[in-house]
Amino acid sequence: MKKSAPNLKFVFSMLVFVIACGVEPAQANLTPYTGEPPNSISSLSATDRQKLERNDPVKLNVTSDGGTVVFRVNASPATVWGVIRDFGQYPNRVPYVKSTTVTTVGEHVDVDFVVGNWMADVRYSIDHYFPAGKMWVTWTLNKAKPSSQVTDTIGYWRVDPVPGNPDKSNVTYSIATVLTSLGRFARGLLGSDELLTATQWLRQASET
Repeated sequence: MKKSAPNLKFVFSMLVFVIACGVEPAQANLTPYTGEPPNSISSLSATDRQKLERNDPVKLNVTSDGGTVVFRVNASPATVWGVIRDFGQYPNRVPYVKSTTVTTVGEHVDVDFVVGNWMADVRYSIDHYFPAGKMWVTWTLNKAKPSSQVTDTIGYWRVDPVPGNPDKSNVTYSIATVLTSLGRFARGLLGSDELLTATQWLRQASET
């Protein structure tokens, strides 16, 4: 099936927007996590716990910069953890991720991401901290490397076993991202819910 050509007027408008906003300086800095990230499941209300038992994701502390989601995955913690750590497969599993380049130094895993669609690519590098023997990871933007449209980002994954059911996992995903004006505009065009997208791709990759 032949793909339709992009609307030239729209493309021209995007180019004007890039010229106007693409050089916006980075201004905001987020505070990285230190030590073990919070266990949001322990503080869920009774209503939210019922949603979790129904396999419905529970969103917490949602803002324009990100938020937290807790969800159930019908796979063991070891399986889920293996999927999270397999950055080489992210282009095949995670929407809009085009490529990943991984460098491991001790407990730190640096991943260069290229994310985007037909209009433009966004490039940035994330420093992940994987403490030995733990099933949680925190991350922050690697500011020693070039980054396009991402001013700062922090977050974490946390995988906990479901009490009484070792073949199921409670997963927490949290992220905060500060973007330039162009980056926010591009995110709006994608129209995706990053928190729900995280639940969908991880469930699919872990349960199949």
